Amino acid sequence: GASEPVEDTTKLENGHESVEGVVEQADPSNKGCESAEGGATEATEVQTDGEALPSDIQYAGQDVNGDQAAVQVDSTGGNDETAPVENQDVAGAEVGEQAESGDQEGNQSAESGHPQVAEEQASDWLQVLGLDQTAEADKVAEAFAKHGKVLEVTMEPEGTEGLTCYVKIAGESGATNPSAQAEDTKLCIEAAIKNVSDTEICGKKVSIIKSPRLAQLFVGNIGVETTEAELDALFDKFGKMTRSCVVKSAAGAGLGYGFVEFADYGDAQRAAQAMNLSPFKERQLRVDFADCRSQTAKRSPILFVDQLPRGFSDVDKLRALFSDRGTVVDCHLAKGAGNTPRGFAFVEYESHEAALRAFDELNGHALDEAKLRVSFGNPASWNR
Repeated sequence: GASEPVEDTTKLENGHESVEGVVEQADPSNKGCESAEGGATEATEVQTDGEALPSDIQYAGQDVNGDQAAVQVDSTGGNDETAPVENQDVAGAEVGEQAESGDQEGNQSAESGHPQVAEEQASDWLQVLGLDQTAEADKVAEAFAKHGKVLEVTMEPEGTEGLTCYVKIAGESGATNPSAQAEDTKLCIEAAIKNVSDTEICGKKVSIIKSPRLAQLFVGNIGVETTEAELDALFDKFGKMTRSCVVKSAAGAGLGYGFVEFADYGDAQRAAQAMNLSPFKERQLRVDFADCRSQTAKRSPILFVDQLPRGFSDVDKLRALFSDRGTVVDCHLAKGAGNTPRGFAFVEYESHEAALRAFDELNGHALDEAKLRVSFGNPASWNR
């Protein structure tokens, strides 16, 4: 069963104090399958919710007949941009209705259209080596705060005494240009590695390294009734799995997506290539790389909306419908060759809670005599 993450409480179960806004600690008895919804408390990690989907990046997707095709996405600003090709007859459709997807060309994600993560690519997380389970999250955050803005500290017990600790920091220069922001964060990371390594945190001498990307996959469109055992059975044939998680609501209901992690990145790549768009329970899986280290990060604010009315192109009407359930950050309607609507859209909310309301209320909702199908998208699919 899934256990709830420890969040913004005054004491963690092992007696460690937590820091509001930066810490979440997992249950050591669980192999990482905590409920990503958690309890009734609000998420504590500092998130990047509120950022608009990128408008200047070109994506390539897979046409339903297996040919690579560019797809235009109509955003609320009225500008078209290239986006993933997904058809209302593909994602989530009954197997008998699905079109041939063909092989992925290059190394593209079929759900988001983003390039999948390169095998040796580093993440923007730092790993703290040398701590044990007596470590306090606020002390870890304090050690890094001198070198940048601490966004998250995640801690997870390893064995009886060990501790896996990740820290995410960003620059504080106030730069608004994305390139300048990236350079600022890079300098902060380098400074943290140099200056925090070989110091003591909570009485332990630590070393700091750039954390590699997790060999973690988002698995979408699995259906709300799918169990963790079924998810394991789908992926354990590709190699040693270290974690799996079916995301659930506070009430324990499945939300139709989950995550799996592998010990080896190559195994994760093979699994993604083999399982993306594969049939499962009269559905079609959407499998893509993710890098969600905390339970809050796994609470997706992104919805995939398909089975739109044929020819539907009114993005303002769609946005208005979903805005009744919470603050919509962005609404993208996919279009194909000749600006032809493709029958699906992405809606990004300011928070997972708002997305959950829309998921509960609008899945099966009638729009111009068509019944919408709503499912959660990969929270990492837009490089958030």
